[in-house]
Amino acid sequence: MASNEPDNKRCKGGSYCIAPGSTNSFYRTGVHFHVLPLKRQPVLQKWLVAMKHQSPPIAPGSRVCSDHFIMEDYIYKPVYNASVMLTKLKTSCLKPVMP
Repeated sequence: MASNEPDNKRCKGGSYCIAPGSTNSFYRTGVHFHVLPLKRQPVLQKWLVAMKHQSPPIAPGSRVCSDHFIMEDYIYKPVYNASVMLTKLKTSCLKPVMP
C-alpha cells in the first residue's frame, strides 16, 4: 500500500519544530527544543516575527529547535576544562528575553 505522506513526516509521539521548513524532530540528537513562551505574548510575538510564521500551530506542546537560535541566545556557565583553565560551557537554556 503506497502512502502519499512525505518521508520526513512529523513524529506523533515526540516534539517537532514548528519553524517553516524545519524537519527536526524529538528523536534527532544534538538538537534542543524550546517551548513557545505562550504566557508572555510580547516575547511570543518576537519569536513568530523571527520565524516569519504568520499562523503557526500554536499549542502547549509547540516547540522551536535550537537550529533557529544563535550562540548569543544561550546561557553559558563557567567550568574548568581538562587543562584546568576556566572556560564557558553553553547550556541548553535560553537567556531571558525582556518584553
